[in-house]
Amino acid sequence: MLEKEIENILVKYHEIFWPNHGLVLQKQQLTIDDKRFDLLFKDKYNSYLIVEVKRGTLLRSSIDQTLDYYGKLQMLVPDSRLDMCVVANVIPANIRHILEERGIDCREIPQSRIVEIARRFNEPVTIEDDVMAKISEMKIKPKEPKVRKEPAPATEGIEVDGECEPEAYVIINEIEYGISEIRILPMSKEEFPDYSIHDLQICYFLNDLIANEGRFRFSKTGMSMGKHKTFILFQFSGHIVASALLNSVAKFETPEEDIYCGAYQFDVDTIHIFHQIGLKDFQKAIPEISKFSNVKQRITFDRMDAMFELLKENTYTENEFDEIFDNYETEPEENENKPKNAA
Repeated sequence: MLEKEIENILVKYHEIFWPNHGLVLQKQQLTIDDKRFDLLFKDKYNSYLIVEVKRGTLLRSSIDQTLDYYGKLQMLVPDSRLDMCVVANVIPANIRHILEERGIDCREIPQSRIVEIARRFNEPVTIEDDVMAKISEMKIKPKEPKVRKEPAPATEGIEVDGECEPEAYVIINEIEYGISEIRILPMSKEEFPDYSIHDLQICYFLNDLIANEGRFRFSKTGMSMGKHKTFILFQFSGHIVASALLNSVAKFETPEEDIYCGAYQFDVDTIHIFHQIGLKDFQKAIPEISKFSNVKQRITFDRMDAMFELLKENTYTENEFDEIFDNYETEPEENENKPKNAA
């Protein structure tokens, strides 16, 4: 998605993001002293609002530029009330803290939210060619995962020259990965309020998670992992809805936003969605899973072939994927902060 497209949505539907402010656009792409500002509004109290738009994650390098812009504007209009707001798809907590301490409002609006509004009002919106190429390659015509050799039992890894060897190998999109374990990761309805399964697959897995470079924050404990990648099956609303390889788990010394204790780092090149798989169908391949719950469950390696065959059987056809991607309708009306962990 282009920054220009985000700007256009903010201009045309600003009442959604700043309700009851009575904003009126004064200028889009305003240039003052060789500095370009994205949007200039005036509110019902004749105060000015400058909005800076950043696509993707707001980087630390943006802090100095934003503060410089804000200071210059305050000097130019010392007798007028002037507020500044930075809009980005993802705003890390430390950057938000720095800017808000200096009086700059931060609005985190996930790409999924922009797409939702664009589709609701039939506005044109695009996704970058490279991301669409990944989606085309990975989601519509995925390579069949294979086991390179007979998997070892689901025990601790084998010590080889002081290092832990992967217990099994899988091939995804023609790349071989060593994995330590297979886990089911429950996704909370509290984190994704009012999401349908298709909302989660399209808005989060194929948009926000990729835009956030695979970073998925968690509250509470989070799962631990072995010395190698973990193959994750995502469970949501009583179904398995997506999969990806987990590269690492980071625990925060201080909780972010007083909620998040850490973050999973997923390999975005391995994110895969498919037809939702209910418990009965899942048990045909993995009979030892008695129920889907809030517990992070393990799957033994001797079930790997059956599990991957099940994922293959439930892969979307090209027509099915296109229909979902083009015509899905998100259910929530106005919730700018969903999903909560997208940062």
